[in-house]
Amino acid sequence: MHYPFAAGNPYQALLFAATRQAGSRCQALSGGVVQLLKFVLGRTDCAVLHLHWIGEPVAGQRLAGALARMLVFQLALAVWRLRGRCIVWTVHNLRDHDGRRPWLDRLNATLVAGLASRLIVHGRSASSIVASTFGVPSAKIRVVHHGHYGSLVPAQPLDPSHAGTRLLFFGQMRGYKGLPRLLQAFAQLQGPHSLQLAGSLTDPALARTLQDMASRDARVSLRVGHQSDAALAQLLAWCDAVVLPYDDVFTSGSLLMAMTAGRATVAPRAGLVADYADEDVHFLYDPQAPAGLEQALRQVVDAQDLDARGALAGQQARRFDWATIGRQTAAVYRETTGQTHTRRQPTDS
Repeated sequence: MHYPFAAGNPYQALLFAATRQAGSRCQALSGGVVQLLKFVLGRTDCAVLHLHWIGEPVAGQRLAGALARMLVFQLALAVWRLRGRCIVWTVHNLRDHDGRRPWLDRLNATLVAGLASRLIVHGRSASSIVASTFGVPSAKIRVVHHGHYGSLVPAQPLDPSHAGTRLLFFGQMRGYKGLPRLLQAFAQLQGPHSLQLAGSLTDPALARTLQDMASRDARVSLRVGHQSDAALAQLLAWCDAVVLPYDDVFTSGSLLMAMTAGRATVAPRAGLVADYADEDVHFLYDPQAPAGLEQALRQVVDAQDLDARGALAGQQARRFDWATIGRQTAAVYRETTGQTHTRRQPTDS
């Protein structure tokens, strides 16, 4: 059973399909912690509870509510283990990106890591970081990469018919993604370049900041709102390169999507970015350097080989194929339940 299930997240749909193909009977559970508790108390033949994003129980405006949700969440996990079932946690993030109650978020994650039979990380460089962060033995950690998005965004050649360089940021516009700093850095570039920011934007203060900064530069446009798969494909076809100026990053699905579409990226040399993005192809910068992002943007707009870089990025992305990921994920399930032979019955998760 995968929890929480995000219906609009293509990563989970692709993971489900690949893991089912590898012999596991995957199911999904959405909703809050009460729904999770009802599930673990009910009758089910699921052997593995696969956790993904675990920060929501400790979020919210009121501390009392966050503590109550965390208690229910941890109670559900403890009951599941007492029933003799297994927990697998994919560590997508080390912490809540929005910085809501970091002490409670760390406590919640540390408890989850302790209860989990296995932790999945999306890159080898994450193993030691996760082990030390949550105090778990490295023997509990398995590396299963994030897959590409070839079924959603086709790789397309660059359009040479326009002047300047077209840059794109896409995804949820949130505080930790460094967008004001991106607009400041872009404003220092001279020339007929363009920058488009596309995605949902729910933070009123951030919305005001971005709208004010964008209004000062006619080359910048905001496309606020959820972007469908078709819209994302069009945006990626429009741009020459993708910019992901995150202040805090661990795993990035947006990076894999940009690479799948055949686009070089500008991204910080942090988290698992370098596990996927080859520095000979992409424009990685030191996030601690004050002018690191601006220098990377200058390299992009001066580059004469973005089309070749994009083609190589697409090839790199397709190394992370879902068939392999499905088999590796199913193997983790079998390992946690003691089913080490593929001829045994499929493992429910």
